[in-house]
Amino acid sequence: AKSTTAWEVPFPDIVFNPSPDDIKAILDRLKSTSEFTLKREPYRHLRGIYDLGDGRIVKTNRVSEAEARAMYSVATTTHVPVPRVHMAFSFNTCRYIVMEKIDGVTLDYALRSQCLSMVDLMSIARQLKDIVTQLRTLGTASGHRKCGSWPSGTYKHHFFQGLCPRAPDEMATVSEFLGYWVSVFQHDPWIRDPTSIHGPSDL
Repeated sequence: AKSTTAWEVPFPDIVFNPSPDDIKAILDRLKSTSEFTLKREPYRHLRGIYDLGDGRIVKTNRVSEAEARAMYSVATTTHVPVPRVHMAFSFNTCRYIVMEKIDGVTLDYALRSQCLSMVDLMSIARQLKDIVTQLRTLGTASGHRKCGSWPSGTYKHHFFQGLCPRAPDEMATVSEFLGYWVSVFQHDPWIRDPTSIHGPSDL
């Protein structure tokens, strides 16, 4: 059986409604598994993420079902490289996402280690631009163009709580969305020239 969203993305029960035996197998594995530390990044100890040792990891910290469904949707409707979601479930009020483990280092680490050439950086920038372009097309067939949490509703991340005078999903354009946050944080030192927020135009 499969469930769908307003965007008609099928979500198989084997992933989003796993059997009690499948859930127990994951929980039993977690009892003997340590939290994951990124290789070559000794300062990055990832709380609530566990390596099962079979090509899968389990995320338990700040997890929502919407996150798992968004990852699954992006993987099945775009070419954006996201980890495969093997299973998503709740147990004793705690949520879990079992997903594919991706080898490599984070972009943050690569930038800190200064191992990227300008050619590398431009290539990464082009890839990011392509990813953003693909993500912006999600929901266009159904007319879901407003800014907000996937697949609908206001932003649920704690960063947005108490900051918005009106529901962010009422913002129909990216420019309106960016303009709102520039106005909220215009006196903060990390806000730069809003005209440059889209980056170089020649990427």
